[in-house]
Amino acid sequence: MATANNDILTAEVILKSPSGKAITTEKSVTTANIEQVLPASQQIQETSTLLTHAGFISIPSATTITIRGTAALFESYFKMQLKMKQHKRGAYAVASKKPQIPPILKKTVQDIIFGEPQESFY
Repeated sequence: MATANNDILTAEVILKSPSGKAITTEKSVTTANIEQVLPASQQIQETSTLLTHAGFISIPSATTITIRGTAALFESYFKMQLKMKQHKRGAYAVASKKPQIPPILKKTVQDIIFGEPQESFY
């Protein structure tokens, strides 16, 4: 199922730390290595501002930034195509290829991840 250009989608922006590592690149994050993978607070705010200027709703946290925008905005800004998949818990977006991080964000952003529904065993 293709996305409609005005579908509102949500994704997580995975940030790099000042060391260049990202929380998703470590096998496990522990108290011993947490400082190596956490982004700096100034970096989070600057990246969030850039994403807001690009047209996204940007919600920063301590480790990632949640962004919301239309499918058309995601596809044009990150140079990818999205399609919708159905799940018993609802529809979700899947990128046809890895999102391309724009040059202005390459120093701070590792990846863009669209969430998938999780199975509930209750």
